[in-house]
Amino acid sequence: MNLKADLRMPKRTTKLLQLWSFKKRSRTRRRPQEKRRRLRAERLEERAMLAVITWTNPIGGDWSVGSNWNSGAVPGPGDDVVIPDLAGDQTITITSGSHSINRLDASETVRLQAGSFSIATTLDSSVGVTLAGGGLQGATVSSGTTITVTNASGSSLTDVVLDGDLDASQMNNRVSIFGGLELNGTIHVGNEAGNTYGRVYFSEPNSPAGSLIGTGTIEFGASSFNLIENDWNQPGVDGTLTIGSGITIQGAGGSITSYYGNGSLVNEGTINLSLGDSLNVGGGANSSFSNSGTINVNEGTLGLYGQIALSELGTLNRSGGTVELAGTLDLEGGDWNLDASTGSWHRAAGQSRTGRSINPTDHCCLPHRQHPLCRTSS
Repeated sequence: MNLKADLRMPKRTTKLLQLWSFKKRSRTRRRPQEKRRRLRAERLEERAMLAVITWTNPIGGDWSVGSNWNSGAVPGPGDDVVIPDLAGDQTITITSGSHSINRLDASETVRLQAGSFSIATTLDSSVGVTLAGGGLQGATVSSGTTITVTNASGSSLTDVVLDGDLDASQMNNRVSIFGGLELNGTIHVGNEAGNTYGRVYFSEPNSPAGSLIGTGTIEFGASSFNLIENDWNQPGVDGTLTIGSGITIQGAGGSITSYYGNGSLVNEGTINLSLGDSLNVGGGANSSFSNSGTINVNEGTLGLYGQIALSELGTLNRSGGTVELAGTLDLEGGDWNLDASTGSWHRAAGQSRTGRSINPTDHCCLPHRQHPLCRTSS
């Protein structure tokens, strides 16, 4: 028996199986061919590594001398500068010209005697920087760093963020602020003994005086010559100094004022007076003062000067002390009723008012400073 021959299928059956197999393959959905992605290299932008330049002269010296640096050249824009701790107390001095760097980390004193010094990012110094006639620009002064001001003219801060301190308390010193100031540390104006004073001028060459913003504190010493001033002096333009909502002003003596007649002062922060303090706020006869912040008079004497509208006097908390009114008080917003809870009020010589009346009641008096007799109205 031919088994191989018997197992063969008829030709008709074979053809039917082939046809069925072809149709099945035709109904099967083919997967689309995935595109093959070609790998490629992407060119990145060129990046220059910041250079670190280190001071090498062991006895300090002039910033502008190239041989004082490890690079053999004076640092420039983009350079991070390190001044290490040298033997003894040494000083590195900028005496002229304009200098720009990226960052300064100093363990010896840097003295800005003239010219300008621009720092793009952080100024960090364990011993501080001295302003002695030069200008510091653009820096973020780190917490723990103190900028000390001398009595030399020309010292200035321009577009600076002060997370550290500004010491204007030592030698009847002065400093000008350009571009406003973000203060998150403390400004010391004059010393506690009152035998030195400090003056901080907010000045702008071509624009209004700008703002004092941040969360910091201005601490006045005891001298009556201490001064925070809107130093705007451009004719025909009202220059305004705004004290921001996070700023606190306190201390023993001094003035916050607009020197020139067309300036104005706006307080959005907090002003505190305690026992023995004497602080004048406002300006000249044509200068205006408005308060949308808080003034706390616990003790001491607060002088309000310039043009003051009752509607813009803001929050004035009294638990003691004296308030002295000078300049022009605008009462167009209504009568001003004073009683014993508001404490003692004095009218300075030459003080005037517009609008309605001041009504002292309940044994509260509003005498002229030169006359001790109280009046029932004024």
